[in-house]
Amino acid sequence: MRKILLFCLGLLAVCTWFPNTGEAAEERVLLVYDSLNLADSGEKNIDSLQRLLTSMGVKVDTVQDKDYLDNMLRDDVYTAVISFSNWTEKGIQSESFKKDRQAFSGSKLHIGMNVDADEEKLFNGEFRQLSHRQYTLIQQQDFYEQQLDYLDQSLILDTSEGAIFGTLMTQELETKEYPFGVLQGKNAFLPMYSQSGAIFLQSTELIQQWLGKTNTYEPLLTFKSFSPLNDMKIAEDFVTEINRRAVYYVLSSTSTYQNNDLIVYNVFTNILDKAQESGLIFLSVPAVNSANTNDGRILNTIMEETISLLVSNSLYPVGISAPGYWNQDTQYRTDGLTYGKTIILEENPSTENIHYRVEDDRAAIYDTASIHWMPLT
Repeated sequence: MRKILLFCLGLLAVCTWFPNTGEAAEERVLLVYDSLNLADSGEKNIDSLQRLLTSMGVKVDTVQDKDYLDNMLRDDVYTAVISFSNWTEKGIQSESFKKDRQAFSGSKLHIGMNVDADEEKLFNGEFRQLSHRQYTLIQQQDFYEQQLDYLDQSLILDTSEGAIFGTLMTQELETKEYPFGVLQGKNAFLPMYSQSGAIFLQSTELIQQWLGKTNTYEPLLTFKSFSPLNDMKIAEDFVTEINRRAVYYVLSSTSTYQNNDLIVYNVFTNILDKAQESGLIFLSVPAVNSANTNDGRILNTIMEETISLLVSNSLYPVGISAPGYWNQDTQYRTDGLTYGKTIILEENPSTENIHYRVEDDRAAIYDTASIHWMPLT
């Protein structure tokens, strides 16, 4: 059993599932950020926010402020805009964007420090910049809390008006409490964003209400990195055990479009068939690298032949799982993600292992649902 436990540790995650109700009016959000902030792994927050918005059935276009073009943010194109200060020392500096944002009549959300004067006017309350603080984020309704990392600088909106999402309690002799997220009408503020923990949960609740989404979301136990290269004896024991313990789960697995006449492939498909007793099978997209991004449209062929082989063995993937950046690339979307109506968007790999083909930063949404994948750490 110990070997099974070790096998599982690298695979366990939860997905948040947001049903796409297929509203008639298209919702499109423009996400403008100041920096990827690679030194602080800030690119993970951008990736997470993109996937979260997609999972809520919203089309999102992403642009760094230095690449923003005049008149890009227009009422006839976008229903909402997010200004994301991802690096405290920088902030959004595009004057063209700030001018267009001020004229924009849609919903507005600011995340992080560096709130501009036109944004301040949207809120009732006082923005206060605080130095050298450590907070505990408390969600009283669902009874959870988390002590956050120490912050040199932080910005809070001190107000009692509107909808409040969570409470920041200072770690001091005389504790003080401030709102975490604030939603007033069409305008919202988050002092920070993170891809996990209480910050993610509270941010998700605020963004969902800000977008006017009323559907509930539920966590779904998910296992990834299953493949024909696994130790099949451990894999079989694992599936047997998880079938016994879990009522419902997702198994995300790679497969192959060749060498299907080998014994190991038959063992592999038999284990997947066993997983179908309680679980849902998602097909993981094949690995890519810098050497195979110029191979024409072979990805389309690989996906078709891989799925055909699985179906011939009575295995029926209900969707596709892929790194988030695949949904920011027009060729990956066309040749890889169109084979599923339900998509698991996993967190991106390290930046050196991200290999775009035709990056456009215009995320698509999918017919039935998208799932935001979050590791259990």
